[in-house]
Amino acid sequence: MEIDRIITIRALVITALLAAGAAVFYTKAHALAVVIGGVVAVANFRLGAKVLKRIIVPGVNPADGKSAGIVSFLARYAILAAELYVIISLGIEPVAFLAGLSVVVAAVFASVPALRGGEA
Repeated sequence: MEIDRIITIRALVITALLAAGAAVFYTKAHALAVVIGGVVAVANFRLGAKVLKRIIVPGVNPADGKSAGIVSFLARYAILAAELYVIISLGIEPVAFLAGLSVVVAAVFASVPALRGGEA
């Protein structure tokens, strides 16, 4: 299995666990904020991985890949800024949302043994 799929699956599992914990120990609003943050983080990761694969594919002109990467980078962050504006204006729990945004980082750290073991 490819490493980006492993990280995506682990990030979604971590999101579910964090959301369940937030629902039990806090409120459903916190759990929803964790889920929204996790979905945003995973979507951003998947788009970034797709662009990165396109840039480093053999036979692709590096200049073409670089310009596509820059445009994608700017577009993703513009979309993320718009999402953050909407989330803040809706009053979603900011700390729980940030916890959800961090699931990809946690999934990457959780995937280190798989990388060292040669599974990916």
